[in-house]
Amino acid sequence: MKKPMMIALAASLLLALTACGPTGPAAELVTEDPTASPEVTATAEASASPSLEPTPSPAASDGDKETVTTYAPSDAGFDDLYSQADIVVLGTVMDEGKEWNQIRDLNDLSKESTEIFEMDMSYKFQVDECLKGSYKKGDTIQYNLYYRSKGRNDKDFTMISTFLAPVKGNQYLIFVKRDPSFDNIYYSDVEPHCFELKSDKKIYLYINDKKLEGWGGQAMAAGIEYGSAKAEMGVGAAAASPSASAAATKKP
Repeated sequence: MKKPMMIALAASLLLALTACGPTGPAAELVTEDPTASPEVTATAEASASPSLEPTPSPAASDGDKETVTTYAPSDAGFDDLYSQADIVVLGTVMDEGKEWNQIRDLNDLSKESTEIFEMDMSYKFQVDECLKGSYKKGDTIQYNLYYRSKGRNDKDFTMISTFLAPVKGNQYLIFVKRDPSFDNIYYSDVEPHCFELKSDKKIYLYINDKKLEGWGGQAMAAGIEYGSAKAEMGVGAAAASPSASAAATKKP
């Protein structure tokens, strides 16, 4: 009887100890799998690694280059005209012209003669480029062309057959001489003295004189590059090289 009672007492004691455990839900036991890879939560996306190769600079635009063209000198005779002229200018005709009497009142040069008439058509000529002389771009001169005449005893004027009016707004290269009495007036005492610069950058004889039509030969008839004419005169960048026309590019 004593042994069964001891067994029953032990069982009661075990039940009492169990009842004294935690009253809440039983805690879960979490066992990690040692073979599983730990999960990493990224807080930000990693930036790309910097490239070791340099970023190429933008290609230089055409505006970053300066093109210089050199020309072979022409052989038309521009060097001779250049030596004869007081000034050589490329410019634009700014008006339709007005009459000017070369013969002045002996007592007052600002007044025209009222008895003898050696009439010019006088044009306002704006300088675009000065090849000989001291004028600057934008300056103006008075460009005179012999137009008609009338003597003291003549009833009518005699028109000058070689007169050829320049066209307002057009560009011309002129070789002219200064009036000894007026600093800003120039005459066509060099012949041929006038060449028209056209859109193809070539100059052409601008005359009304059959005796001069063959001046410069066949090359002149077909037009001569303005740069080649300058090279023959020995002026400007166009004279930098005696070789045939070629383009060279230099970086600033």
